[in-house]
Amino acid sequence: MNSLAVGSTGQIMLSIADAAREKGYEVLCAVPNSRTNKRIKHGNLLLFGSSLLRNLGVKLSYYTGLSGFFSVFNTILLLYKIGRFKPNIVHFHNLHQDYINLPILFSHLRRKNSKVVWTLHDCWAFTGGCPHFIYVNCEKWKAGCQECPIYDQYPESWRDNSKTMYKIKKALFPSIKQLTIVTPSHWLAECVSHSYLGDKDIRVISNGVNVELYTPCLRSQAIANLLKINDVSSKHDYYKTLLSDINKGNKFVIMAVASVWNNDKGLSDYISLNSRLTSDDVLIMVGVDEELSKTLPKSIVCIPPIRNADEMVSMYNIADVILSLSKAETFGLTIAESMACGKPAIVYNNTAQKELVSNDSGFLVNDGDIEGVLSAVKRIKGFSPKEIEVMSRNCRKRAETLYDSRILFNKYIELYESICTV
Repeated sequence: MNSLAVGSTGQIMLSIADAAREKGYEVLCAVPNSRTNKRIKHGNLLLFGSSLLRNLGVKLSYYTGLSGFFSVFNTILLLYKIGRFKPNIVHFHNLHQDYINLPILFSHLRRKNSKVVWTLHDCWAFTGGCPHFIYVNCEKWKAGCQECPIYDQYPESWRDNSKTMYKIKKALFPSIKQLTIVTPSHWLAECVSHSYLGDKDIRVISNGVNVELYTPCLRSQAIANLLKINDVSSKHDYYKTLLSDINKGNKFVIMAVASVWNNDKGLSDYISLNSRLTSDDVLIMVGVDEELSKTLPKSIVCIPPIRNADEMVSMYNIADVILSLSKAETFGLTIAESMACGKPAIVYNNTAQKELVSNDSGFLVNDGDIEGVLSAVKRIKGFSPKEIEVMSRNCRKRAETLYDSRILFNKYIELYESICTV
């Protein structure tokens, strides 16, 4: 179960389902009824509930500061359908976004003594509300949230009710006796171990990358692919001009990718870095919407969000280096994807993204150290063709060894089987 059937968490849920089905298991993927989720066609997908009731729940959550306490009818309907399916294991992904009633859901699972796997993609499960506390260096979640400094950010609320939310979550979530927590990184697992979920079985299974799709290719081939993919789209002429300029100027391409851009993703650091790049460097930021692009320096190349995986593969392959100046990541999927394409990465030495980059596949830089980022860029620019080739091979090998989705999704199946035999 997840809030979305799209995006990284939605794709992970559906891919695990596909892996289980290939092993002969019956699978049901539950997501709330929404326009976005309706666009996904998948044989195991269950759209449940009323989008109208969910939207009402979102409004009530905003004004009360109580997230996950509405959507009563939707939750009862889901539990009825789950009851008919009779699963051996219930697997959660994201439970926030107000599509489920948490007390009803967890009370039901506790009464049934259900076996539950919960993959955490952020920190929401053990805080009073926020998905990431690192932005404000807050550690209240270890003892008890209150007076939240970011209650007005996602999931946004009109009033601070973090103290109540923390107490209720602390009472609900650990009450499931047969609960296994999965995190995509050791950093997040360490955080969980210091929370009220710390006595649960905690496993680490990284997020996977399709290494057969995300593969290296020459920049010239990547450019041709981008133009072909966008042959009839409004981006074709834009790409044609952009890529021609990159080739003519023999530009060193620094690329950063995000689904949402804000200061949590290091936006201000990218702006600062861009002002100090040389004339033969170009910073490309992928995932920038039209409104934000108008506010950024004109020297930054802004690419709208990319939904097509083949287009994203080609985009990675025009880069010389991938950059992540994010303040907090529980994994860092774009880094793993780019490494599968043979691209070295420069990342901040914080949270989980430091686990992805080794000495022979990129550089770690202290959080906020723009001089350090520039120094790392210069080092990569100074590599000989042979050194670049070796680093590219190292990146590819690391992705194949650690982040191959086929291996990692099968680890979930092995986990299911081990739980069911207990």
